[in-house]
Amino acid sequence: MTMNQNDGEKEPLAPESLNQQALIGLILSVIIGVGGLFALPAIQVLFQLQFFPAFTIVLVIELIATAGVVISMFRLHQQQHFG
Repeated sequence: MTMNQNDGEKEPLAPESLNQQALIGLILSVIIGVGGLFALPAIQVLFQLQFFPAFTIVLVIELIATAGVVISMFRLHQQQHFG
């Protein structure tokens, strides 16, 4: 291992790899979140709902998508261990 001259902390031997499941989860959560932005009129028409009940459904979808993005971001990088 080498020492970084700037802060005295050890640098990793190899860059961290991406967790593919977290990356897929991140992409799906973003797609769901963006789709939820345009879903309000469709939900109102399909389920014959007024604005506030349909908005509540979209709000729940957006909260789930936000949680998916946060969880995926925390799990995105994996440490590589040698031997």
